[in-house]
Parts: sequence; C-alpha cells; structure tokens
Amino acid sequence: MSNRNVILIVFTVFFVITFGACENQERTADGEEMVQEVKVDLNKVEKEDYILEIIGESQKLSDQYMASILDWRVEALSFAKEYEHIYLNGRDEKMVALTFDDGPDNNVTPAVIEILEDYGVKGAFFFVGDNVETYASVVGDAYEKGHIIASHSYHHVQLPQLSESEVAGQVRMAEEAIERVIGKKPALFRNPYGDINEEVAAILDRNGYSVILWSIDSLDYGPEMEGDDIVDVVLDNVRNGDIILMHSDSSNSATVDALPTIIIGLQEKGFEIVDLETILNINAYK
Repeated sequence: MSNRNVILIVFTVFFVITFGACENQERTADGEEMVQEVKVDLNKVEKEDYILEIIGESQKLSDQYMASILDWRVEALSFAKEYEHIYLNGRDEKMVALTFDDGPDNNVTPAVIEILEDYGVKGAFFFVGDNVETYASVVGDAYEKGHIIASHSYHHVQLPQLSESEVAGQVRMAEEAIERVIGKKPALFRNPYGDINEEVAAILDRNGYSVILWSIDSLDYGPEMEGDDIVDVVLDNVRNGDIILMHSDSSNSATVDALPTIIIGLQEKGFEIVDLETILNINAYK
C-alpha cells in the first residue's frame, strides 16, 4: 500500500471518528435536553392531570349565595391550571388535608387545636396577620403542636382591589408578624376569600409563596350552617387528595362541633389526614 493511500485511510478514519463523536455529542446533548424537557412536562402533566373541581353545596344556602360561589370556583380552577404555584388539591392518593382560615382568636382556634391534638391529626392554619399579633400565644401553641402556620394576608381584604404596592405590603406584614412568633417565614399563602388575579399571583410568586386554595369547601361560614351540615358537605364529597377548607375564627363555632365527626368519618373511609407539606410535596416555610 502506498504512503498516499495510508495517509488517505488515516485521514478518513480520523474524519469519521471526529465527526461521529461530534454528532454523538450533539445527540447526547439533545437527548439530555429532551430528557429535561420530558421531566418538566411530566411534572406539569402530573399536576394538570389531577386538578379537582371545587365542590361543596348545601340547601341551607340561598341560590344566589351559591351562584356567586360557583362562579368563583370556575375562575379558581382556571388559575390552578395556568399557574404552577397555585394549588387546589394534592396528589391522587388516599389522603386529605384539613385547613383553617381567618384565625387566630381566643376561643375557636384553641378549640380546634385541642381537637386535632386529641385525635393525633395535623392541620394547617392560614392566620390573618393582625390577628397573629393579637393572639400570638395561640399561634405559638399551634406551631409547637406541629401544625403548619401559613399566611392569610395581614388584613382580611380582597387583594385584587388593592394596588401592587399595597398587596406587597399586606404579604410582607403578615409574613413578619408570623416570623416574630414562630421564628420562620411562611411559604404558603391563601388569599382572603380566595380572591386572586394575575397581578396578585405574580406578586406572591415573586415573594416565594405557593398559593393554597381548596378543593372541598365545607361552607362552615354559611350563616345557616350547623355542625351536621358541615359534616355532610365534607364526608359526602371527599376524594383522594382533597384540601378541605374550614375556618377557626370566633364566628365559626359550628366548625368545632363538626370537626370530631369529620375526622372520624374521614378515617373510617380510609383517608389518611396529613399536612400540606405531605399532600403537596412542597415546603411550608422559606
């Protein structure tokens, strides 16, 4: 074989190996990107594939009252599908989470904490910031007993009606009030009335909050609702992964009446009652 042919073969082999390696590297890089994209898509699909409609109705409430609630539920479902940091429910497993809004106070909230303690169940309290300052010892007791302390704004106001700076102030002041009591900054937020728009969603996202709405509305705030009514709304509608809305402020004594039966009924149906970190696989604190 001539030297010319040897050189030609060597060059050809070098070219094939080099080009093939580059092509393989590109494929590998592309493959890694594809894997990453698939992982992101799978996470998104996992949430989108199991987003529950918000349910809970009662004949104790007027048609007009229920109609306004149902309209809001349609909007909330749309937001949960659009924004990754907005949740209505947890994953499709035999578990539920109990959540309580509008406290603390010096009557209903302590009673709720005591019931949860008696049954060995953990809950999440979305506390209003100015109430936190008034009833700091109740907040501390809930935290020490292992319940999640989350933010419900500083004042119980409709955030979409405020300016961006006012919304940011409500979020910041509530966070600071909670941090002064428990030494941690909450990472979970529930808008008063569940009222949200794109601007409020963006502000909460920028400030590191997951927005936790609900998939079962116990309707315990209804003026005619009694303990048995609240029990029926929850137990007749419960599904895998439900986040259940209740209230723990002074106007919701019926919640205290209903809670033991709700806990027992959920457990008899085979549901594990867990905290929000468990059902959503997210952090409760920053």
